[in-house]
Amino acid sequence: MLEGVKHELVQWLGTHLRDLVFLGIFAILGVFLVRALLRFLARGLRRSRLCGAAGDFMVSVARVLLWALYAIVFLTALGVPTTGLLAMLSAFALAISLALQGTFSNVAAGIILVMTRPFAEGDFVQIGEISGEVETITVFNTKLKTPDNKVIVLPNGTVAAGNIVNYNAKTTRRLALDFSVGYGADPVRVRETVLAHVESYVLILKNPAPAVVITDLGESALQMSLRVWVPTDAYWQIKFELTEGVYGALLAAGIELAYAQFDVHIK
Repeated sequence: MLEGVKHELVQWLGTHLRDLVFLGIFAILGVFLVRALLRFLARGLRRSRLCGAAGDFMVSVARVLLWALYAIVFLTALGVPTTGLLAMLSAFALAISLALQGTFSNVAAGIILVMTRPFAEGDFVQIGEISGEVETITVFNTKLKTPDNKVIVLPNGTVAAGNIVNYNAKTTRRLALDFSVGYGADPVRVRETVLAHVESYVLILKNPAPAVVITDLGESALQMSLRVWVPTDAYWQIKFELTEGVYGALLAAGIELAYAQFDVHIK
């Protein structure tokens, strides 16, 4: 009996050895090709702005799709009927998609965010009424860190559908410092005093040149605004220093900032 089994095995190998070698080569080449494509994609993403979680997200999606395609092609090469399998997978995918419409919409929105790149990790953004620094962009959501160190998790669908303001999209920003002086103050002297103080700030750009303008004639005060251009990464540092510095410069020059006053007449 053992000899019979051995004889049949030898005959089967003689008949199918060529097919087995072909399948082995196909399997090895398929694995090598999938891994090479994933490495090529990851390398390309590292050279672009799509790094960190956004890049990992794209690589993970590509990995699932490529391995699924490889499995289907390999099963077809083995002679396994895949028509029924594909039909079953399609029905399963339809049922899952109906049950997880919101989840899949977030995944689709995540793909849109990665492709359009309205922001990157580390950018300070405002999405609707929420603002913070972008920490991660995952498959389903985007995480923001607020200035007081809170973490806000936004579904990608909400992010993609909302208005996005990216404060780090440009290397420079205009800083406007509004203040009020009494009508008794000379606007020309106020302008000269403020601009003279601004010259002491190395980080404030010379072009476009700083300007002090009258923005409104208020009921009890002259509304003025100092407008300067600064590097984006130094915006808040300069804003805080400039606010205190302008206040001190005006007081030193004898120019009093306006404030609300009420005259009470008693009969």
